[in-house]
Amino acid sequence: MGGPVSFRGGPVGEQDAEVRKAIEDLGADGTHDAALATAAWEHVLTLPSGSPPPSGSTATSSPATSSPPPAGSARSSTSAASEPATRRRTRCPPGPCSRQGRVKLFREAGEFEDAVWARGRGWALCFGLVAEHYYRGGRNPVLAGVGHRAVAEALREFGAMSS
Repeated sequence: MGGPVSFRGGPVGEQDAEVRKAIEDLGADGTHDAALATAAWEHVLTLPSGSPPPSGSTATSSPATSSPPPAGSARSSTSAASEPATRRRTRCPPGPCSRQGRVKLFREAGEFEDAVWARGRGWALCFGLVAEHYYRGGRNPVLAGVGHRAVAEALREFGAMSS
């Protein structure tokens, strides 16, 4: 009865070797602070896992509530089961609101629990490190840039949380 499991369906820790290699290489060339990235990643590995939805369905509501998805969110493009924290991505609307302001509004509108938000930040860190590591060096500058911004934002938030 269950559907296929997305690569995001398992624990984020399954990506540990790839993430650590990315931290090592991106830290060695000065792209990111390796000590901060390692501390953030090790924190991610201590977080409890979320449960994927039953029967391979995708979420049609916020993972923390039974209400419709918040404005500015997008459903995952896969129909496979996935970690609840990965099923929403922000679409940043144009306007005068700062990046931090949009993140705060998205988090409040989605009523994300702290644990879901922390796991989402962990997946952003994982995705960003692996994507930037793979796509850098001219392979795909756009995706390398997306990965870089994901890492920078996750580390900024982790650093603020740790201070």
